[in-house]
Amino acid sequence: MSLEDGTQLLRAAALKQFAAAAQEMDAQVKQAQEQLVQAENGQSAAGQPAAMKHLQQVQAEQTEKLQEIAAQLQAQIAALEQLKRVTP
Repeated sequence: MSLEDGTQLLRAAALKQFAAAAQEMDAQVKQAQEQLVQAENGQSAAGQPAAMKHLQQVQAEQTEKLQEIAAQLQAQIAALEQLKRVTP
């Protein structure tokens, strides 16, 4: 397998991981947003900050997960490049 083919396979796998993570996190973000709207509509002074904090936490987790996938892809491509340099 060529370096280009291997890289393409790794990128395709990472894209699937990105899509799955984004879909999972999208549901969590929507739920957190709904909780925030409910807290705002209920005029709950204590509930609003908690709901906002939860939404921010979910968004931060989503960002971290996507960054992890990207870093993993970069490490896999680097390892593949190194292998290809060692074995012609």
